[in-house]
Amino acid sequence: MISYLIQGCLVWVAYGLLEYVFSSLVPLILSSEAVLGSWHGKLSAVLLASYGVLGLLAGGLAGLAPVSSRRRETICTLSLVLAALANLFAAQRPWYQNPSTAIYGMLAAALLFHLTSEWLALELAPLRNPWTAAMLLLAPTWIGRDLLAGSPVVWRTAGSLGLAAAIYWISLRIARRRTESRPARDLAVALAAAVVLLGFGGWSGGSRLRIVGPKPGQAAPANRPNVLMIVMDTVRADHLSVYGYPRDTTPNLRTFAREAVLYRNAAATSDVTLSSHASLFTGFYASGHGAHYAPDEAIWGRPLGPDIKTLAERLSPAGYWTAAVVANYGYLGPHFGLMRGFQHANHEAPVLLVDGSRDHYLREGVRRLLARFVSTSEFFMQSRRAAEINRDAYAVLDRAKQERAPFFLFLNYMDAHAPCIPPSPYDRLFPGLDPAFTHERFNQMSDAGSSLSRRIMASRSGIATFWSMRASPCTRIRSTFP
Repeated sequence: MISYLIQGCLVWVAYGLLEYVFSSLVPLILSSEAVLGSWHGKLSAVLLASYGVLGLLAGGLAGLAPVSSRRRETICTLSLVLAALANLFAAQRPWYQNPSTAIYGMLAAALLFHLTSEWLALELAPLRNPWTAAMLLLAPTWIGRDLLAGSPVVWRTAGSLGLAAAIYWISLRIARRRTESRPARDLAVALAAAVVLLGFGGWSGGSRLRIVGPKPGQAAPANRPNVLMIVMDTVRADHLSVYGYPRDTTPNLRTFAREAVLYRNAAATSDVTLSSHASLFTGFYASGHGAHYAPDEAIWGRPLGPDIKTLAERLSPAGYWTAAVVANYGYLGPHFGLMRGFQHANHEAPVLLVDGSRDHYLREGVRRLLARFVSTSEFFMQSRRAAEINRDAYAVLDRAKQERAPFFLFLNYMDAHAPCIPPSPYDRLFPGLDPAFTHERFNQMSDAGSSLSRRIMASRSGIATFWSMRASPCTRIRSTFP
């Protein structure tokens, strides 16, 4: 029985390890702007441990089956493939629209045939190898959906099938030379590889700060002040204690405001990041700078007009060293023109742990399983946390001392933006936390509100309560009107 427990654990751990490589390390290596968030390594280890537990269960069931040892090994591998198929059926996208379904279905059918028949036993033997099965589940789909994304369907299909054939052929050659199976040794090797790869991911995701760019255009007078601009994305003024909110949400801002100028009557020029930041940097309204939504032409919005100078573009020639460290890597990335004039701009994008467009990975199904026992909100993290922004901001300030020039530093934080996932101990600072309220559920409610299929206005005791469905889950707008 122990050998089958080890075999089952090996099958699932091998898959988890390769899934981590394809979903986390490969994007990290291929993109110069990608980074692994501070939470990524911890949650990846949780996933790998969960795969190991599921593998032990599969191995235990295989050990109880009244079949030969070879077929018990097949059962262990089949459990992984069937779980992958079930995960596709549970995904938001219909299974028949998912190209992975065909590959997974053929692999499951071949394993079932290998389990019930001796015909082609040698030819199908590689399929019960843990590494072969994991590679067939992951590599062809990665080729078709990631590496060749945007290519014609014919090329993506040919690439996926060609890689699957190559994996099978190599595995068949190895299987003919390998006379015995050593699952205990293979599991030890897999766990050692997991430690190395998780360690590599943690090291490479720690800090990838790159400070480049030209020197200021001219020396600034010695009396020029340093400029620090901080934006807390989607934070509402009426939820800050510095503006009178009853909960003490911003004690440090209250302290700072005692010796600062506090504007109590200020309004943003827009309700979206793109237009608001463009106005902050240029002084123009959205109608003047052009960076705003245009659904018919640009679904994500238009970039800043090329002839409009930003604050950084004005300060840099005046002798300022300009730098930005931002969490909103979308609108504050290189595509919308808001970073023009910054000699250093750090807008790294964390590799997503759970991505709805990659529903062929088993991790989303495992996350749903874990959610029955513990909170899995961190799996939905989409931007760097404040601690990571601060870490890089301090590095920029250290460099600014070396420049011996006044600096303009822009910082952007996304911690209050959906999905709102405050770290400990802030997640328990105020009552009302609902661990079951995930970003997935928030999106469902938002879509229901946008499509008018869910009521968002209700009357209770003569008081109308309005719930904005597009607010961040942790700053849900709840206002009352007499």
